Amino acid sequence: MIRRLLFAAAALVLSAMQLAAQTISFNTGDRGLDVTLSSLNLQARLDIGAFSTELSVSFGVAQPQIQNWITVEKLQPAEIYLVLELGRITKTPPATVIALYKDNKGKGWGAVAKALGIKPGSAEFKALKADAADREQKGKSKKRG
Repeated sequence: MIRRLLFAAAALVLSAMQLAAQTISFNTGDRGLDVTLSSLNLQARLDIGAFSTELSVSFGVAQPQIQNWITVEKLQPAEIYLVLELGRITKTPPATVIALYKDNKGKGWGAVAKALGIKPGSAEFKALKADAADREQKGKSKKRG
């Protein structure tokens, strides 16, 4: 019994370490937003099904499309959120946002937002930050509840 508990604890620690190692730099130009997106990304990876469902409902995107972005485009969950939210704010199709991201990957998501006309400190940027923070908090509340 003790061996099983130790094994389970070791597996849990290993999983947590792997998730932490998979964090990415969003490079939005705003440290607070980067931290929020990293947290959102980790939460999403713990229950990708629920996260995909939430994005599908919120943005009206089919779940197979979201899965495609994860497997084919190799986007992280929080990056998919950024694609959809930046697209919503700027009325830009997700494919266009993804193409801009690929062209500016080295510069980060801040460069994508700027290319779409969202400037740091603008009302649109503040709306993006607020929505990301709201989603992060909802995710944390679900874990507690």
